[in-house]
Amino acid sequence: MTGQGQGFSLPWILLAAALVLHVPPTSGMYEDQIGKFDWHQQYIGAVRQAAFDQSAPVSKRIFVGTESNVVAAINSRTGQLAWRHVQERGDPWGVDVVLHKGNVLVTVCSGGDAVRAWDPASGTLLWEFLAKEKNDSPAKALLVEGKQDERSHVESVAVLTKKTLRILSAVDGHEMVSTEVWSGGETGGTSVLHQASNGQLYSVSISSQAAVQIVSYTHVPGKGYEAVKRVIPAGWASPQSTQCVVTGDNVLVCSEASTNSLHTMSLVDGSGFSAVTLLSLGFNSWQPDSLAISAVQVGRKEVLLRLAQDHYVLLQATADTITVLKDLPNVYATTTARSQDRDIMFLVTVYTFLKRDGSTGYRALLQMEDQTLLMLQQLQGNQGHVMWQRNEALASISAVDQVDLPVSETESKFEEEFGEESEEDLSIWQMFTRRITTQLEQLKDLADKFEEYRKPRAKQVEKQLERDPFNLRKMIVAVTSAGKLYGLDSANGDIVWQYFLPNIRCFGQGEMYLFVQRTTAHFPHPPQAMLVAQDKATGNGLVFTFNPTTGQPVNTTATSGILQPFKVLQAILLPVMNNHHLHPVMIVDSDHGVHIFPPSSSVLSVLKKNNGKIFLHAADLEKSTLTGFSLTTLKDGKVELAQAWHLSLPIPSQKIVSVVPRRANEHVHSQGRVLSDRSVMYKYLNPNLLAVMTEGIERDIPLLTLYLVDAVTGQVVYSMQHKRASGPVHLVHSENWVVYHYWNGKFRRHEVTVLELFESQGDRNSTTFSSLSTQSLPLVLQQAYIFPMGLSAMAVSNTERGITARSLLLALPNGGLMTLPKNILDPRRPIIPTKQHQEEGVYPYIPELHVNPMTLLTYNQSIEGIRGIHIGAAGLESTSVVLAYGLDLFYTRIMPSQMFDVLKEDFDYFFISSILLGLVLATLITHRLAAMKTLNRSWR
Repeated sequence: MTGQGQGFSLPWILLAAALVLHVPPTSGMYEDQIGKFDWHQQYIGAVRQAAFDQSAPVSKRIFVGTESNVVAAINSRTGQLAWRHVQERGDPWGVDVVLHKGNVLVTVCSGGDAVRAWDPASGTLLWEFLAKEKNDSPAKALLVEGKQDERSHVESVAVLTKKTLRILSAVDGHEMVSTEVWSGGETGGTSVLHQASNGQLYSVSISSQAAVQIVSYTHVPGKGYEAVKRVIPAGWASPQSTQCVVTGDNVLVCSEASTNSLHTMSLVDGSGFSAVTLLSLGFNSWQPDSLAISAVQVGRKEVLLRLAQDHYVLLQATADTITVLKDLPNVYATTTARSQDRDIMFLVTVYTFLKRDGSTGYRALLQMEDQTLLMLQQLQGNQGHVMWQRNEALASISAVDQVDLPVSETESKFEEEFGEESEEDLSIWQMFTRRITTQLEQLKDLADKFEEYRKPRAKQVEKQLERDPFNLRKMIVAVTSAGKLYGLDSANGDIVWQYFLPNIRCFGQGEMYLFVQRTTAHFPHPPQAMLVAQDKATGNGLVFTFNPTTGQPVNTTATSGILQPFKVLQAILLPVMNNHHLHPVMIVDSDHGVHIFPPSSSVLSVLKKNNGKIFLHAADLEKSTLTGFSLTTLKDGKVELAQAWHLSLPIPSQKIVSVVPRRANEHVHSQGRVLSDRSVMYKYLNPNLLAVMTEGIERDIPLLTLYLVDAVTGQVVYSMQHKRASGPVHLVHSENWVVYHYWNGKFRRHEVTVLELFESQGDRNSTTFSSLSTQSLPLVLQQAYIFPMGLSAMAVSNTERGITARSLLLALPNGGLMTLPKNILDPRRPIIPTKQHQEEGVYPYIPELHVNPMTLLTYNQSIEGIRGIHIGAAGLESTSVVLAYGLDLFYTRIMPSQMFDVLKEDFDYFFISSILLGLVLATLITHRLAAMKTLNRSWR
């Protein structure tokens, strides 16, 4: 019998249960924990344009535009960022021009498609102009000045692209003039934009029809700008090899690399060029590829000519002649700063100011070859002082790893005592002597520590980095695209060591190979790492071995690496060790030749024992093919690759966008999943499984295809398609599951799909998996979820033993770093859960995945431009250490299953100590009372 308001319908009960079960376990932090276990470093990238602040008598800011398309203001005294704005990502050129005068700050990027004005003090965006052109070259721009009350002021901004000249208002950015540079089907290259002293604006462009086009723009009040075009025949001119500048006397100077000559002409009324060869100027040697010309300074008559990478010449040009003023050999970069009666040559950007005594002071901003940004200030005489430096190469990390620190001196003594030498080879007296010596050394170290603690903090000697008890402190080894190697302390992000290799560059995919061949676990052998990169000059491979904890090269005779006589196709770390506990690196060249580093007889003997048992794969991204190879050892000791299989994808138009294997050192603790009926679903743990994602178009429909391929046999274990779906695709592969993120074009949303593979047959030993054994295909479970936004990177947590539950780390486009427990992405989540599902702890299926602010590792910070996430295992099973890198660096710890192996920080030690002390006292008292009672009973 029921009444109104006395019962609930079944759908409402199920909905309430679903909402309760869907709440995932979350973790947060208190306010005082911010910055205790994490750190954040902000960078801007390699600087392309720089200008000192002119809005104040004493400059305190430097406005810069970088290759990473960042506009920022740097405090000129400390090097700290005053403000920073990251513009459109994926721009191939970065910031084209930074224009600054007075209170006007304008930047041009994306080849002239985006023009923005900023407030110099706060960095607030004042206005922006966005064009719809797609230019394939950087734009030129300048501030057009006018006069008001006999004072010059900036009234407009002129932007010259390869196709269009635009003049924008400096007040609000509205378009005043827009005119095509070329007409009648002509094409060419943009050269220079110049404003003469009479206010006329000139654009100079090199035509593809052996001519120079000069267009003058005159401002007519009430009518805008009137254009007059002149075409000067120039048979030597070429858009690819000709560069032009305009001097302060309105003289057009062009350099031509193919003819090794200079050409001058009056920009205002000239009708033809005057040619001067480099030989006639007294220069017999130059590099045609490096030949370039640039203006010294706006309003000056001089120009700078670069003959080679390290050779400049200062010239003075008129309409008819060119005069050599100064030869500057062994100079790599130049600029000028105006003094009272002379020009002083400096590097990059120079700022002059008046000191208190009336003399002139100088500050120079230097962009070094390794992308280090330096600020120099002149001291007395010709001496200089480095005020600060910024390591902007860390904004372009290509390879990264986290290395364990060496043990402390006390532990190293134990390692020496119980070393590789067998105790059977030592006499009792030798063993006794070694033990006494070790303990005496430990006493000496203890005395040294007490003596060090007694000293003032300022006089304490900085200790060498050593491993902490839980192995949470690591050495972060980062290799940048600029060729700079860094060793960072994971505790605070400080630079411990740095090393520069000027002759290396990344491979085609913007990456380098970094391998840790030997860790710090093999005392007394030092750790060793190997970097495999590409040589800038030849394109061949280059191998550099170094100590990852100190940065010192292992081979002191090859401090810049060893150049190889072949091009690198692939490099892998072999799963074998030599007698020095060193994992060799195998490099495959473009002809499929095999090279072992370092070569040793012990490695060859191990490879002979595993002949034909080591497999590797190669992916051709353009041809969409996969090829498997086996490593074979011949009788003469040579190692070769034998093709084991070849796989051509069935759809010709698709291209491989991602190939992700399982982590080589991944530990799997649980071999199966226990169900509610006590049966077990055993995981399909194939260590040779590859997750291959392809993207293409079939019948004008975008298509994503996932292939699960066995790397030993080439068998396609599973495949599935997503029609009307496209990238970018982010994919992770761990244990028996694959998770990937993509764009669903049909429903216009981002989605996340999870696949889990289980054994389709009965109980078998999954720990000894063999791809060569006959077996049935796995059972695949899959499910898709809706994600509210795109991603820039994705990774999965990793622990030392694999006991802790897995968690996904997602880099959000707004700069957040989010953790998502893997059990949320369970393909067995039912729409209506049963008691069996509740007993197993399976959540009900809800398609939307929400971004919970409590799961953001970055709390209220934004990590700009995340390109990758590196996760290392700590000594605690509950903890993983995470490094997110891109334009910024962010380091933190995560505990997917909470901290179950260490007491929490807020643990009440006083309370538990009081209880233990009370129990001890109670035990002593009761023991005394019991003894007295026994004694009294005996006397009765």
